[in-house]
Amino acid sequence: MPEDTVLEDVVQTSAALEKIAEDEVAFQLLVQSFRAQDHEGFRKLLDRFGILDRCSLVCKWLCSKHCALICLELCGPPPKEPPQLDLREFGEIITKITSDKDVLERLAGAVIERDEISFRKLIEKLGYERYCYYICHWICSVRCDLVCRILCNPDRPIYIIGCMHLVPALQQAGRAIARLIANREAVAAVEKAVLARDCDSVRIILERAGLQGVCHWICLWICTWRCVRICFRFCRPFPHVEIKDVNPEIHAFAQAVVKLRSRPKLLASLVAAVEKEDEESYAKLVKQLGLEIFCHQLCYWLCALVCRRFCLCVCPPPLPRPWFTHVGHFHIYGDIDAGNGLTNKAVLGHGGPDYGFHNCLELRGFCPAESPTAPGVQMRYRFLYERNGTRTPLVGSLLCSVIVGSRTIFWDVNGTGLEETFQTVMISGSGATVDPTPPPAVPPGTPWGPPPTHVVVPDADGWIEVDPAALGDGFNGALIGFRTNTAFPDGNPVPGVAAGTQVPAANLKNGVDVAIVFEATRVGGPISPPDYSNELSRIHINNWNEVTLLDLLQFHSGGGDACSPLFSDLDIEYTTDHEMMAAWSLGITTAAPVVIPPLPSGTDTRGGGVNTAFGTHHEDISSWPSCSYTVTLSTRRALTTGLTDDDTDTIRKTFCIGARG
Repeated sequence: MPEDTVLEDVVQTSAALEKIAEDEVAFQLLVQSFRAQDHEGFRKLLDRFGILDRCSLVCKWLCSKHCALICLELCGPPPKEPPQLDLREFGEIITKITSDKDVLERLAGAVIERDEISFRKLIEKLGYERYCYYICHWICSVRCDLVCRILCNPDRPIYIIGCMHLVPALQQAGRAIARLIANREAVAAVEKAVLARDCDSVRIILERAGLQGVCHWICLWICTWRCVRICFRFCRPFPHVEIKDVNPEIHAFAQAVVKLRSRPKLLASLVAAVEKEDEESYAKLVKQLGLEIFCHQLCYWLCALVCRRFCLCVCPPPLPRPWFTHVGHFHIYGDIDAGNGLTNKAVLGHGGPDYGFHNCLELRGFCPAESPTAPGVQMRYRFLYERNGTRTPLVGSLLCSVIVGSRTIFWDVNGTGLEETFQTVMISGSGATVDPTPPPAVPPGTPWGPPPTHVVVPDADGWIEVDPAALGDGFNGALIGFRTNTAFPDGNPVPGVAAGTQVPAANLKNGVDVAIVFEATRVGGPISPPDYSNELSRIHINNWNEVTLLDLLQFHSGGGDACSPLFSDLDIEYTTDHEMMAAWSLGITTAAPVVIPPLPSGTDTRGGGVNTAFGTHHEDISSWPSCSYTVTLSTRRALTTGLTDDDTDTIRKTFCIGARG
């Protein structure tokens, strides 16, 4: 990692501070607006002094200073002998803290409020006194990271970073760290690479461990560990000086940073010492520059800049890598519960808590036309479903047709010659087409009309090659259609009973839980393992129809039948069942002027593993007018395709009330 990039950050920060530090009143207003997270005030001051373009660098400087002061208050003077703490041990501490929400809220609140007594008491109770600085700096660093994102964003925020926003961020970071330290080999390799300043190896390790999506939180944690550890060592030669008045001291530190630019060679050596963890050189340079009283905060700031560059290497901006992202409109991680495979909310007006899936599922995501890591090499992808440890590729009858995008072709649309236009690309289980050719026996000047749909059929193993001419440089949106009712045809259950009777437990039908696996790799590249893969670990699929039984007792008792009129009694026999019943209800409709009383209804048909929606409902109809009536049993399953929900199904029985007397 080139040192001049870090040095440039130092120079740019120093130049920005010089402009505003000349006006002490304005500088103190900047500090106050930072502490208050005053988005408008902070940005106005930077703009006024022409340094808004360096907002992130100024904010990071304030952060390093802010956290150094806070942790000095909460943890006391830095220890003379730095505690020995490897990266895994630090991760175990963070994992333990973040797994207890009450403890985490109290620690975060104490950092925000600068509550020394509460923070120290809790640290002592946890037995982490030796590691107080590590914990404090990590919490403060996460908070500062969020604050700078808000202050340097042109859009006005709708909230400030308080405990209610900091705690979820810390929990998310804690889960990311827990995933890394669970892999002993990976965390050991990361620590070795960090100590060797090998950002490329850290990036590769995190990618292979599937942690690139949470890379930012992991790198921020690594930086805390590295900076606290080296700054303890670097500043051991210098006695701690108590800060009596914070505001003038912050301004004095800013002025000291400004003066560094006048000694460029020493400044470059200082940056190099921090980057290389050269303890002896750093101490000599600090003494030579007369910065002993600022040793710790100078170290934290320079280390933060070194780590900023390190993390840009470890966590580069995301490449257009292949992803499986949605089932219809449902995010495979955010909207589908991994514990039961059901939706956890409604999305765009359909689905809802505890909905399963059925019928044709549109599996969505993105796959680029070219490999993100091997430019010019074509990509391919496939989907498989996994049940009971067996993986089955989606091919043939398991597919329903979906449009995956468009591609550019040359076509004589209007009879005026070839011109570039677009053609629909569809993935289907059969009916593959080759590249379009002119219609046969068409005289010159005759329009060919719109280009036909280009149909792509996966190969026998399910692989689909992404068309290099695809608009958007890949397939983005629907990637394939999964016909689940072919894989799990289910159908009409046999209740084994008549209407009005409970369905036996042995006859109750349930859906299945499967995983859906996405794989993408280079054409001609590895498939075991593929270059990229992610999965929906659990989705609940149910293609069973409802049990719907409806009859009238009067139609089959006492010699009655469906053509016999009723006079005084109506007994509705009903039975309905489905594992995923959203709602069921009985109803009566008629043209007669009569008020129909409430009839049985419900939102579920299962309780304790048995059918509970059955019975015989009696109505006294002796006062009802002579007319025709229709009894209905309506049902709706809590099932969705991800794009549309199940419709209401209704069965009917018609009866009439005859003329009395």
